[in-house]
Amino acid sequence: PPQNPNPRPGPKPRAPTPNPHAPPPPPPRDTPARSGAMRRAAALIAVAVAAWAQGNGAEEVTWKTPNIVLNNGKWLKIREPFFGDADARPFPPLVDYTAKEDTATVIVLIAALREERLVDTVESILARAQHPERVRIGVVQQNAEGDADALETVCKSRGGPNPEPKPNPKPKPKPSPKPKPMPKPKPQPRPEPKGTPLALRDPSTPHVRLPDEDDWGHGRYTPESLASCPVSGQIRVYRMDASEAKGPVFARAQQIRLLGEDSAQEDFCMQIDAHTIFTKDWDTHMIQEWMMTDNEYAVLTTYPTNFKELPEDGSLPNINGHWEMPHMCKAMLMTPGVVRNAQAGAAANLDAPALCKLWAAGLSFSRCHAETDVPADPHLKQIFTGEEFSRAARLWTHGYDFYSMTRPVIGTYYGNEKGGKGGWHTKVEERRLAEKRLARLLRHKATLQEDLQAGVDVRGLLAGYDLGNRRRFEDYVDLTGVDTINHAYDHTPCRVNRWTPWEEEADKPYMPVESAPAALAPLEMSEELMVKLGIFRKEEGNGEESRTIPENMVVPGVEKQTPVPIIDVVRATPKATQKAMPNLRSGAARLQAAVPVPPRGGVADGGGSSSNKLALGVLALIVLSMVAFVIGSSRQAKQSKST
Repeated sequence: PPQNPNPRPGPKPRAPTPNPHAPPPPPPRDTPARSGAMRRAAALIAVAVAAWAQGNGAEEVTWKTPNIVLNNGKWLKIREPFFGDADARPFPPLVDYTAKEDTATVIVLIAALREERLVDTVESILARAQHPERVRIGVVQQNAEGDADALETVCKSRGGPNPEPKPNPKPKPKPSPKPKPMPKPKPQPRPEPKGTPLALRDPSTPHVRLPDEDDWGHGRYTPESLASCPVSGQIRVYRMDASEAKGPVFARAQQIRLLGEDSAQEDFCMQIDAHTIFTKDWDTHMIQEWMMTDNEYAVLTTYPTNFKELPEDGSLPNINGHWEMPHMCKAMLMTPGVVRNAQAGAAANLDAPALCKLWAAGLSFSRCHAETDVPADPHLKQIFTGEEFSRAARLWTHGYDFYSMTRPVIGTYYGNEKGGKGGWHTKVEERRLAEKRLARLLRHKATLQEDLQAGVDVRGLLAGYDLGNRRRFEDYVDLTGVDTINHAYDHTPCRVNRWTPWEEEADKPYMPVESAPAALAPLEMSEELMVKLGIFRKEEGNGEESRTIPENMVVPGVEKQTPVPIIDVVRATPKATQKAMPNLRSGAARLQAAVPVPPRGGVADGGGSSSNKLALGVLALIVLSMVAFVIGSSRQAKQSKST
């Protein structure tokens, strides 16, 4: 606390009064030589104990001790200095991003399933950034028809450059008038939106991507309306229908589509939940935190602080009075290959980010090569529990390290305050296959033995999404205590005492890994969804709408139609939809679907083709068979009645 500049003179301190009842000091019992030897031995023991305590963080700590981690209810001090002279160290960044923090780009990646707080999250990202012009936002949006679109809603609300926060003007002093009765406040009209709504090129464009649409979702709008919303170039939306949702891992696997390519790729990738609030100057804070690790392969990750802890002015909250931060430490085994992170522990008074053992999906900040070299696995459909540990094992064996941050830069809504409109429809068979894939990835012994007997090529199945070769998975098991090989758990300390070096014969640093997966193929839309949205494929040459008949609908003897290449996509009117789309529910419609539809505006040839005659003949046989069956049933009923 600041000292008083004008302290009052107080009473002079008095010398301590000797206690007359104190016993006299005991005489020395040893000779001077023996006493000297004992003192030297005691000094050596004290030095050894101090060195052991410093190396193992076993010294007594208090609430205000710097760099402490909570372990089984007891605070432990992190080793200082963390690296010795002979210790291996991480690979440092090649660029000082602190010096170029005003130009380094950050893309915030969000997977959202009918999230009601998504737009507020996007607004918070832009409004609280110190350099909003260098921020990009990539959203994998899984909406139902009628849900708010992130880009359209933001442009409708702002439509101009990023607004600068203005201080509240100080009220001018006014002379105190005579007291008068206060008039009732009149209802104020709601302000008109500041922005200009984005205009679709085709007003009938659905809320999902079209088969030939760009992944960033900008091509559906007119250039003029995009130009009227300057932030539109910073917001990229990959649009999916809510019915296409297959869990968070599958959605986050699509995030790689939203990154810039080659030299245009962003410097940093930040993954968050779709119900997140940011603090002031978050972008600068995140880059500074990452640079303090002095590690090119650092990943800042944790379960974010509850939004209720964040001050309204956007400042950083001092949790529990000693800058307490969530610290990822413990996990629990569920089924083979399925591991669930436990509730976060705590670290406090950190001077620099502290190494931790696990990865959290709610906040992950790293260089973007972590997203391209070790992306989320799109084959893990229907997986929620098991996402984080499997991604952590892949990242760690590829050389990445996890760190707890020193300050809470974001806050997240938890529980019923998230604001979602529901989950996704789980397909049990897809989840079973995904859990089997997790067991193979995490080297579950019994699963691998079954695969060996069945001749399954595990490496081939996991190609592109397997463990890395920069570290051994067995070392990660020792670090975390989560033994997925033998399905056992052994608690290990929450304080990480050493950095694990890379293997000698491994992928070189600063280079893309050889095992990185290929680019994702376009996500095919289901036939059912295309029918629902009225999306048709145009036939090459004449532009007529056409559709391939599914295999189970082809009538024997009828010539099979060939697939039509996609040239353009349109959305038909409801009448055209009913006319051109086959009714898949009735047997009669199956026969009609096999009959070629006459050209628009034309009349079918009176003579008909051979396929038409065959279809009519089959239909006549079915009708005659049904009549014969009814007549036979009637006769049989009469005979049984007479009997």
